[in-house]
Amino acid sequence: MARVISLHRAVNVAKATIPEGWFVFIDAPGNPDQPYRFRLQVPSDPHARFPASYVFIDRRTADIVAVQDVRSGDIGTRINTWVRPLHDGSVGGLPIRILAVLVGATPTVLAVTGILRWRKRRMSRRMRLKA
Repeated sequence: MARVISLHRAVNVAKATIPEGWFVFIDAPGNPDQPYRFRLQVPSDPHARFPASYVFIDRRTADIVAVQDVRSGDIGTRINTWVRPLHDGSVGGLPIRILAVLVGATPTVLAVTGILRWRKRRMSRRMRLKA
């Protein structure tokens, strides 16, 4: 059975793969057959908490298994990169967060006002039928 490389060595390989990125998450699964997974924030990635760049390092050989760098993706990757920051309002500061809350609350407000108007119409019909 081959030995597992140290996490320190894997960190150095990942850092050399995307030198301008900084580490956000490091996953070291319990199964030695699964690779180390490094999640890195790169300068053009809009989401600081959950960036979309990864480096996967083989735990036995220190070889790079896969690299996912958002900067090298197509237009679909770039659009997908913006979905989560826009969804949770983490980009743009407080004004965008307030806008996200208002947009998120809109369906509830429309449903409640719709039910209230429906009840009002229904009550007025009943009153007309009784008179």
